[in-house]
Amino acid sequence: MANNFNHVRAVLAETNPVVRAGLQSGLFRHGIRDVLVCRDVDQLRQALTQEIIDLVICDVSLPPIPFAAVGQEIRQYRMGRNPFALMIATLSEASSEEVRAGINGGADSMVRKPMPISAITDRLAPLLRVRRPFVATEDYVGPNRRNNHRESEMDGSVIDTPITMREKAFGRHAPDHLQVLIDHAWAQIEQVRQRQTAETLLRIIDRVLAFYDGFGTIEGQKFDLNRLTSLCSRSDQPRLGVRSPEQGSTGLADVVKRIAASPLAPHQSQLEQLARLRRSVGMDAAAKHHPGGRGLPN
Repeated sequence: MANNFNHVRAVLAETNPVVRAGLQSGLFRHGIRDVLVCRDVDQLRQALTQEIIDLVICDVSLPPIPFAAVGQEIRQYRMGRNPFALMIATLSEASSEEVRAGINGGADSMVRKPMPISAITDRLAPLLRVRRPFVATEDYVGPNRRNNHRESEMDGSVIDTPITMREKAFGRHAPDHLQVLIDHAWAQIEQVRQRQTAETLLRIIDRVLAFYDGFGTIEGQKFDLNRLTSLCSRSDQPRLGVRSPEQGSTGLADVVKRIAASPLAPHQSQLEQLARLRRSVGMDAAAKHHPGGRGLPN
């Protein structure tokens, strides 16, 4: 790696003191000298709040929280200031459980311990050139590992994400510039997730309404109503409200709650309101579907 990493900020979260010291020394020799060292998740959380972190090297066994949860806290912008930091997971055994944890946590790459620093730099080099685009779902944000990459691109669910380490390596290290890149990519992720939520709402609402035409079971209906209630707690917006002289302003969450209170025989007006809201959700989902909007700002 012949780039200038003077401004790169890394976090090394490693439980093994020998591995930790070796990696820190190796990173220093390769020009990455601003390295925050962590021994547990609490220290990691604190380190990630300091400026924009560009590289995270994390032990999948870092106590006390499973790596899959820790990685997704980072990727879902709940921990730290850069959900798109390059992330390398270090494995003790490379067991299927550890590999699955690394994948579910949103790691860009994984390496088995003990390893020379070249094992890290060999993985960084291609990541700095070409990185997998991200996908965003209800419970996962991270590199796209689908087999059909073209299908992912066509459905508009993949997002090109900034590599702040590369930006800094080429002298573009101004905090405002990096924040613009992060904000732009995160806005695309939010748009994708909102569209996916709207599409999920459509499918469930269709099943709920179909139940009163003789399709499905009461057990399935109760499950769908509970699922709708859960989704509404995150996605119900004032724009989905409907107004009637009898009930005033009623949102999707309220309509679902009333139907769930009497799932076998809800009032006809409630079903009519749900059908109207379904059309609103459908228009909202269509407005959010922009498959071509994947680029990053210059």
